[in-house]
Amino acid sequence: MSIKRIAIAVLSLLMVSLAACQATIGFDIDQDYVYTTIEADEANATAAIEKVLSENLINPQADLRTGEIVVSGEKEVEATGTVETGSMTITMFIEDGYLIAQITNLDFANWNASPEELANMNEKLAFEMRQHAQMRNSRAELTEVTIQDSGMSFTWRTPRIK
Repeated sequence: MSIKRIAIAVLSLLMVSLAACQATIGFDIDQDYVYTTIEADEANATAAIEKVLSENLINPQADLRTGEIVVSGEKEVEATGTVETGSMTITMFIEDGYLIAQITNLDFANWNASPEELANMNEKLAFEMRQHAQMRNSRAELTEVTIQDSGMSFTWRTPRIK
């Protein structure tokens, strides 16, 4: 599985995993919308991320930092059979109701992605994430994502049925 697919898998399954782990789910209702927020502390958020990563990485580790997630682990290189270490830094933000993730640093087997390579990966990652979100055909819109060293949260806004 490519690094890009690992990132998509992490982000897609992260939200589901956060809801399934010991996260707090809160609701706020106004005249037009229901806001649903899922919050997980650092231990539960990193455990959820690491569980998702364990399908593709050996000894995965996630470190929450303000505004970013640093992921590290080992991966077997199929062509050579060797196990190589690597890490990537992911930031997330909301754009037009879609979750956008960007890989801001990628170091795998002593290879560092150049700014041009990161821009290309991030463009493809954003396209695939938008495409995946559009296939859901949901009325819910992601309005906020917060990453702190103490935990992370996601908030959705759904129109109320009147």
